[in-house]
Amino acid sequence: AAVAKAGPRGFSIQSADGQNQVKLRGVVHFDGRYLANDDPNDLTDTWQATRIRPIVEGAVGGIYDFRFTPDFGQGRTVIQDAYVTARFKPQVQVTAGKFKAPVGLERIQSANDIRMVARGFPTQLAPNREIGLQVAGGFGGDRLSYAVAWLNGSNDGGSSETFADVDQNDDKEYAARVFAHPFGDSESFALRGLGVGIAGTYTSQTGT
Repeated sequence: AAVAKAGPRGFSIQSADGQNQVKLRGVVHFDGRYLANDDPNDLTDTWQATRIRPIVEGAVGGIYDFRFTPDFGQGRTVIQDAYVTARFKPQVQVTAGKFKAPVGLERIQSANDIRMVARGFPTQLAPNREIGLQVAGGFGGDRLSYAVAWLNGSNDGGSSETFADVDQNDDKEYAARVFAHPFGDSESFALRGLGVGIAGTYTSQTGT
């Protein structure tokens, strides 16, 4: 018999063995933006629905994870996430679809988990959502993790919907990330949370 649950992270229904499940949750971020003085660029004091995202995610067969996230914030409708991940082994997980590029520490964090209301300026220099393939995994209980992706490419701080979710040319973008928690088993909270990593992208694009 199916098992239905409701908790702090939303609602879910799953098979008795837990191998198949669907989870429903969402994100709503609402901002008020007011300027202390009249702005010469005619920026307007306003309320803004920054993020309105119903989220559907789950698993099939205990191996394949999926996630679908539309976004109705900022007066537009886009698809933020639409991907499937095959968890063959902890060391090898293959993702296909539209997902966050594995670059930028703050970008990879959920918008619910960042420290400030808005993401920092350095995050605007890293790609957001991309379409492509990714191979990722972890070793030693994720003490060392990696991700390598083959992507369409997007502008700095942008997502693939800027180009209608298609590539503009035959050139592709390559992204890679390696991250380590060398003291993950330490009794010290400060050391246990210490992480060191490096990530980057490479591409040779022309046109827009």
